[in-house]
Amino acid sequence: MQLFIESLALAGLGAAGGLLLARLGLARLQSLAREIGGVRFWIEFELSVETALYALGLTVVAAAGMGVLPGLKATGRRAQTHLRELDGRTASRLGPVWMTLVVAQVAVGVLPTALSLAWQVVQMEVVGPGFAADRFVVGTAALGNDTSEIDATRTRRRQIALTSRLEAEAGVSSVTIA
Repeated sequence: MQLFIESLALAGLGAAGGLLLARLGLARLQSLAREIGGVRFWIEFELSVETALYALGLTVVAAAGMGVLPGLKATGRRAQTHLRELDGRTASRLGPVWMTLVVAQVAVGVLPTALSLAWQVVQMEVVGPGFAADRFVVGTAALGNDTSEIDATRTRRRQIALTSRLEAEAGVSSVTIA
């Protein structure tokens, strides 16, 4: 149990650090993309809840794999016999179980993320968003400087007037206000 808790603490710190670096990296990537101006409006550079939950799950699996298995192995009779045979000498080497765990952890942690990213790029570049994005205009309307100035009736009248004016423009097929 002690090895599991230690592994969980280390894996948790690693996951938190990784998520923090990912968030900072995505924020920087978004600012660079906005400066270049080649990013379509529906593309958002942010961590999803699913990504954070996936990292949490991997953290628990890694802690179990790296903490429970060695703990069980270390408490077995065979391990105690080997420790007596070593007579104070230790050797650092990875056995096949450790190599399998490391490879599995990398495969489970990196491969799905890489595949998901690749699929998103393919969808954006080849398939597109699924609608004619070049035919949309997105805008923001300020209703006032202070929330106390916002009157529901007056706001609704302004929305109706704005919708009527926009629908009267040539080439406009519909208007949505959200």
